[in-house]
Amino acid sequence: MYGDMNDKKGTPFSLSYGDFAILTRFRKEAAKIATYLDDANIPFVLDIGAGIFDRPEMVLALSSLAYFFDFPLQDDVVSETDLLQLYSQAFTDRKDEKGLKYPDADAKSFVDSARNVKAAVQKIASKGKNDYLQLGLQPYLHATLKAFGADKFEFEDVYNYNFAVLSQAIADYESVWRRLRASEVKYFFAFVINYGAGSYADTSHNDPSLINAVKLLTIHRAKGLEFPVVFLPGSVNERTRRSQETFVDDNLYDRARYDGDKEDERRVYYTAITRSMKYFFMTGSAERRKEDGTPYKIQFDPHDFVYELTGQTKFSNNTAINRTKSGFDERKLGSELFPTSFTDLSCYKRCAYDYLLRGIYGYQAGVPPAFGYGTRLHNILNIIYQDYIKSKKIPDEINIEGLFEKHFFLRYATDTITAALKAGGTKVIKNYVKLNQQDFSKVLETEKKFELVENDALITGQIDLLKKYDEHGNVKEVEIVDFKSERDDNPLYRTDYELQLRLYAIACLRSLGLNPKQACVHHLDSGTRDYVDITEPELKQASAAMDDAISNIVDGHFPPKPSTSCDNCDWRRICVHKPK
Repeated sequence: MYGDMNDKKGTPFSLSYGDFAILTRFRKEAAKIATYLDDANIPFVLDIGAGIFDRPEMVLALSSLAYFFDFPLQDDVVSETDLLQLYSQAFTDRKDEKGLKYPDADAKSFVDSARNVKAAVQKIASKGKNDYLQLGLQPYLHATLKAFGADKFEFEDVYNYNFAVLSQAIADYESVWRRLRASEVKYFFAFVINYGAGSYADTSHNDPSLINAVKLLTIHRAKGLEFPVVFLPGSVNERTRRSQETFVDDNLYDRARYDGDKEDERRVYYTAITRSMKYFFMTGSAERRKEDGTPYKIQFDPHDFVYELTGQTKFSNNTAINRTKSGFDERKLGSELFPTSFTDLSCYKRCAYDYLLRGIYGYQAGVPPAFGYGTRLHNILNIIYQDYIKSKKIPDEINIEGLFEKHFFLRYATDTITAALKAGGTKVIKNYVKLNQQDFSKVLETEKKFELVENDALITGQIDLLKKYDEHGNVKEVEIVDFKSERDDNPLYRTDYELQLRLYAIACLRSLGLNPKQACVHHLDSGTRDYVDITEPELKQASAAMDDAISNIVDGHFPPKPSTSCDNCDWRRICVHKPK
């Protein structure tokens, strides 16, 4: 912890890995530097728009999935011997100054677990046309990470971010399928190899907790970003890089224009320099070596722009910068608003480690067949209310059935499951309209969006229904109604609706200019209502709970809350903290 800087609030902090960025002109140069950082056990995140699937841990993860589904990577079926070698490269061979990063890493246990997963996949594949993967491919990625040792030790932040990118790639791939079969997983590998490798990048730059790792990225990727310390290596004069030869006749266009000139180069360097908030280093070497270790015959001089900035015409010797420890804490977010929602805050309150995996790293969970049932009911109710506001007509049963025919669709469910849930949902909405039609005249707004600034966070949300509180046209005093359906919910993830409705009441007061007089949750499946106390003392307590969650997220505190409910958690296979 060295260095001295102040954040945007004027609070001093010491520099750590996460405050450093290394910018390069080309992806290939960044990839070379990544190798040296890796060898020196310096944590880093690589954001060059490509290359993330070349990381040892990502090669291992993809190879494991390919092993499960008998897919040949690089023209060869992945063998157990291949997995052993890749596992050693990704885990057991990695060390830092304190010793092994992964003291519990066990290659033999990994292969044994992988073999069991493969046997389970083969059993599913033997079903032929009915070889559906329950919850899709995500559980097999989770099983892979468990085989790596996720339930024995915690991965480094960089590993978690990278594995989460693979999880997101799976979610993107599955979004085009209604249900995924084992026989269709082969297309996923083609998707990753042909599209994903050049399209997915490290996601940690979106992390509000500021991952403590050096950022390694191209100058182009750094546009719009700022870092306390920036290094620009390779600042030397060399022959202009000519664009690659193409089949287009050079006489048809100005080739030199596309190769760039000195002013284009100047703009690139200006972009790099202005990424620095305080410290900026331009480095280079008079001698460059080939891959076999022999030096080039030519010597390199500092870039012309180095001379313009410093007046130096020769490279200096290596200089060690010695700074005394500042004693300040490392930088925290706190200086800017970060976006969040009640769903995020509720997740943190339930289990902060769950929030870390889901909201920070970006892991995706498997999708149950009934996913989206509650959302469909919400949407149909919104259509009913919007039509009433326009026409003042309450729909009859035939109208409601028509709405379900037109708008009810479950992406991941079979036709049988969809038909059953459609019939049940139709009955629920008919019953709701029948019992509540006398209140339709009180409707003020539906699906009302809001933004609320709270303790350096921008909380966004949507209130299902706002009703006039009285019959006298007073639109400032409102009743808040939130609809809930538990059919497609994991019981563990059911919302703390009391805190949610109090947040909505606070949003009405601070953001919408409304006075909430009453709030309730309407359980669509049972037709019952639960009213929530939204008096001032309760709202103060709710605000304090939100402030506490936001402060802890900003400060990077994500303590787990192991309990008997962990068996229902989305991350039960990859959580080291669940009860043994």
